[in-house]
Amino acid sequence: MKLILPVETADEIEPHLPENTTIVRVDGEGNIDGDATDAEVYFSFFYLKPTTLHRVLDAAP
Repeated sequence: MKLILPVETADEIEPHLPENTTIVRVDGEGNIDGDATDAEVYFSFFYLKPTTLHRVLDAAP
């Protein structure tokens, strides 16, 4: 499974995930660190500007 997680929480969440989980980090501007094309989950804890959300969704259709 591949998850897109905010950079602010990725380090805190990652140790609790199964070993076969891949993490792709995204910042508040929608800049993605890695390949999000086949991500199954996008977890966000902060309010996103519409442009930021569209960047994330475009990267992980």
